[in-house]
Amino acid sequence: MSAMQNFPMTRQKPLSRAMRDRRDALAKTDLTKAFLSFTQAAGSLERSYAQLQAEVVRLHRELERTNTELERSLEENLRVRRYLSRVLESLPCGVLVVNGKGEIQIANPEARKLLQMPRDWNPAEGGALPQSVEQLLKDAPTNSFFLEQEWTSPTSAGIRTIGILRANISDVPETAGETIWIVRDKTEEKRLAGDREMARRSHALAEVATILAHEIRNPLGSMELFTGLLADATAHLPETRQWVTHLQAGLRGLSATSNNIANVNTPGYSRQRPDLEETPPIQIGGLNFGTGVELKQVVSLRDSILDLRVNQETQQQGRLEGFLGPAQQIQSFFNETTGTGLQANLTAFFNSLSQLSTSPSDLNVRQSVLTAAQNLSTSFNQAATNLSRLQTSVNLNVTQSVSQINTLTAQIATANAQVSAAQSANRNPGPFVDQRQQLLNQLSNLVDISEINAGNGNLTITTSNGAPLVVGGQSFQLSTQTDASTGLQDIISQGTNITSQITGGQLAGQLQIRDQEIPAIQNSLDTLAFNLSSAVNTQHKLGFDLNGNAGGNLFTPLASASGAASQISVAITNPSLVAASADGTPGNNANANALLGLQNQAIASGQTPLNFYGNLVFKIGNDVGTAQAGQSAGSQVLSQLQNLQGGVSNVDLNEESANLIRFQNAYQASARVVSVINSLLDATINMVQ
Repeated sequence: MSAMQNFPMTRQKPLSRAMRDRRDALAKTDLTKAFLSFTQAAGSLERSYAQLQAEVVRLHRELERTNTELERSLEENLRVRRYLSRVLESLPCGVLVVNGKGEIQIANPEARKLLQMPRDWNPAEGGALPQSVEQLLKDAPTNSFFLEQEWTSPTSAGIRTIGILRANISDVPETAGETIWIVRDKTEEKRLAGDREMARRSHALAEVATILAHEIRNPLGSMELFTGLLADATAHLPETRQWVTHLQAGLRGLSATSNNIANVNTPGYSRQRPDLEETPPIQIGGLNFGTGVELKQVVSLRDSILDLRVNQETQQQGRLEGFLGPAQQIQSFFNETTGTGLQANLTAFFNSLSQLSTSPSDLNVRQSVLTAAQNLSTSFNQAATNLSRLQTSVNLNVTQSVSQINTLTAQIATANAQVSAAQSANRNPGPFVDQRQQLLNQLSNLVDISEINAGNGNLTITTSNGAPLVVGGQSFQLSTQTDASTGLQDIISQGTNITSQITGGQLAGQLQIRDQEIPAIQNSLDTLAFNLSSAVNTQHKLGFDLNGNAGGNLFTPLASASGAASQISVAITNPSLVAASADGTPGNNANANALLGLQNQAIASGQTPLNFYGNLVFKIGNDVGTAQAGQSAGSQVLSQLQNLQGGVSNVDLNEESANLIRFQNAYQASARVVSVINSLLDATINMVQ
């Protein structure tokens, strides 16, 4: 306004009507436009308000839905927290939750127990923690996440090892956020790990010791392993592999030879022979080129016919051996030179009767008759007792032999299976065949056997009368059973009594002496004792004693011959009761002469007493002599067979020494060829390069 006062006032000219109308029209038009614009703005504002109101309603509803979900989430979170709390309480391991300041927020019971925290300690209320726990929280490495750390804690029972695994549970960096600590007791685990480590080291040391011992004991085995690995490595290179095969052939020849030398004194060992065979040639162009040699197999040298003959002769030797031992004991029971037989007492008895005939009234002579009769009875009793005891002893030997047979047949069945398995795997069954042959030889010494080749290395073993002992890998046991009539042991095979069918081996000899020889001698003694006592009693009762009374029995009457030798005894002890008189007068000697005459009468199986006994002793000696002669002759035959067998199977050190040099030279030459080929290949490759 002050600026306008500086200008002079001018007078405006009045407007014309036309101009005024024009001005009014323009003003009206502007006013109309302004109204229209206002009307449009008001409509737009109304629409915007309606949209805003709808959006407010939508946002209100969304807020209500969000609030509802939040409430549900809070409830779920609370439920989960309660569940996790129960889980933490029941976990077998300790759980700690530690904040970024290193303060414990949560500690379950197992963690408190392992870390020895106070029972009433509460994270919300704070409280002192054990110094060891404080030190643990302070020293925990910042970079140990997901790596289990070990921590030791002293306890009353000793040092406890605690394993701690840390993990981050917040969105902030690991060094500043909350972490969860898994705590577990590793004391027992550490102890077991230590025990396992100690066992592993001991096992490793044992393996090293075994390997070192093997290397020292069998260096050829190590070389064989090396060449085997070399053969596998060159399997795709035929030209190279053939020379490795040559090395193997020479090495295995050395191995077989060294094994022969090592077993030169091993009983039953059969020397091994490596069988070498030329490999098929190859054709290059129009020419054939040899490809060398390979070892087909290592065979044990045996003659099956000689083995069979040795076993057969061993059976006979075993039978004679089983018979001779007890038979020689029987012979000792009737050895007149040592005074153990009956002949001296039998002769003394008749000599006393001769003296009685010359002095029938002499009481001393009469007493000598009773004494001689008592000595004769005692001799019969002792001989019978000795034979019975020997029979019992041999019966026990029969049981022991059956037990040994069962042991051997079980071992043979095992060896049978091993031989069969080795042949099926194309391996040398020789060692198992040697073992089986040794067992068969031992079995032949015990019982008569028959061998049948069942194929694939198996042998079927039976007794000579067909009772099965071994079939393949199965053995059939023999058993013993007491015979009710004799009290002796019968031999049973699969329910059948085969006692009388045993014809070879020690068992046959034992059965012969037990069931035939001893009973026959016992029967002869019983016959002599019964017939002699009966004849003496009969004649004695025909006379009169010193008092004129009729004579009675001098020996106790026997009911039968069975067991007579063990039962015979003197019936009187008073010498005046000896009936020497035939008519009752004291000086008469007719009945004494009649008693003496029995010495020359055939009262025992048509023979006189002394002749009958002499024939018995002769038979015993003859049986022993025949057995000894058979054993001596059989021993010579067996020795010849074993020499022939040894010529096939035994190791000759001179021959093996020559083989050792031969295979050594072959191996060295093959190794030299391999070396030359290697040099030629290197030169060829260098030329191409």
